[in-house]
Amino acid sequence: MLKSETEREVGYPFVRCAGLYFGYGEYGGAALGESIVMDLANSGTQYVSVAAILRKVKKSERGLPAQDINVHFEEAATNAKSISTLYADRMRQNYATVGEAWGSDQLIASDRAICDELGPVVQMIRQRAGFSG
Repeated sequence: MLKSETEREVGYPFVRCAGLYFGYGEYGGAALGESIVMDLANSGTQYVSVAAILRKVKKSERGLPAQDINVHFEEAATNAKSISTLYADRMRQNYATVGEAWGSDQLIASDRAICDELGPVVQMIRQRAGFSG
C-alpha cells in the first residue's frame, strides 16, 4: 500500500483497508462478538464507499463515460471481499503456526497503521460527498 499514486489504482488503499476490516470480522466471527463484527463491517463499508467515490472522480477526470456510483461501489466491495479472504486466511495460518492471528504479523500491523491514518480522510471524503455517519 506504500506505492505512489501513479503506481496504484486510486481507490486501492481504501479497498485494501476495507478488506482488512472485513477480514478481521471473517476470521474472528462470533468470538469477537456481534457488536465488534458489525463495527468492522461498517468501517469496511465506509472505506469501500470512498474507493467508489475516488474511482468515479478519476474516471470523470480521464474523460471516460460516467458510471453510477453504485457500479463503482459494487466493484470495490467485490475487490474488498477478495482481499478480506486473503487476510482471514493469513490470520488462520498465523494462529496455526504461532498461536496468534495478527498480533505479531508485520504486514497486518503495517496495513492497520496505514488504515488508521486514512480514517480521517475517509470521514472527510464521505462528509464532502454527503454521506452521514
